[in-house]
Amino acid sequence: MPSFSIEKCLPYAQKTLFDIVSDVAAYPEFIPGILETSVEPLTPQLFKSWVRFGNSVFQDQYLCQVDLNPCESIIIKGIEGPFKYLNSQWIFLVCSEKPETIVKFSVEFAFKSKILDYVGRPIFHDLTERMILAFEERVRNLS
Repeated sequence: MPSFSIEKCLPYAQKTLFDIVSDVAAYPEFIPGILETSVEPLTPQLFKSWVRFGNSVFQDQYLCQVDLNPCESIIIKGIEGPFKYLNSQWIFLVCSEKPETIVKFSVEFAFKSKILDYVGRPIFHDLTERMILAFEERVRNLS
């Protein structure tokens, strides 16, 4: 099962980090490879989002459900698209000793297409690392 996870302690408030990660509509502004998003609210803590991703050579899109637990976690589940499954989770933990937040991110995925899975798997890891850096840069720029 292809997966990626990272844990970082960042010098920002839990709410600030949660707000930036949960703002899926803004992703095309700062995450490389995210071309377009649309958001359909279902409840105050639950929404669906279409995410179009790619580059000039390859583009695709997927539908996901995003479950928000304000300031604490964000759980994303793929519903439709090129993934056999796509599950990711953000967890935001307050550091009691410092004004910092521990951010834990994990993602598990598999593409439906064997060719795309073979080609996309190593690229996906690189894109995930660049995505994390994009979130860090975004929070620095907005703080």
